[in-house]
Amino acid sequence: MADGKSSDAGKVAVGAGVGAIIALLATQRAKAQPGNDNTALLEALAVIAQQQADMLAAVLAISIPPGGVVPNTSGITSFRLVCAAAATPYELPDCSIPDDFQLLIKGWPTNAGLIYVGGAQLECTNVNQVWPLLPNEQVGYKVSNANSIWVSAVVAGDIVVCTVEQRR
Repeated sequence: MADGKSSDAGKVAVGAGVGAIIALLATQRAKAQPGNDNTALLEALAVIAQQQADMLAAVLAISIPPGGVVPNTSGITSFRLVCAAAATPYELPDCSIPDDFQLLIKGWPTNAGLIYVGGAQLECTNVNQVWPLLPNEQVGYKVSNANSIWVSAVVAGDIVVCTVEQRR
């Protein structure tokens, strides 16, 4: 649905359909005789229909950008971090990442060794818990802030560079 009008019409149609099912089930429940085997089934269907209506209301409350895509940003932020000492954890600097974007982390092209990328200070020096980033290789993470990522170099003086789109 490319335009907002057809999307709204679809929401109304789905809502009306769920409402009709709930009304039908309520009518059938009122007609059911106590002790009838269908009473329990109708009760269960009424509960399911109400849950479906609640879920639909929650979905319809979600704000979807026009066209279903996140708009482009107006700029970028880039930075580099020198790992002065080998096997030493370094936290990436504070840099917020807009929703639906990712931080790109790249090993400097002339690095002599690997850069270990981890999600915590202790992880980034444990070869079993890291992403080993080769020179000139990149990896992207959808995190809310760059400072949630830690790096360490196998060779002192190696560099990691990062970039992300930003809203200004």
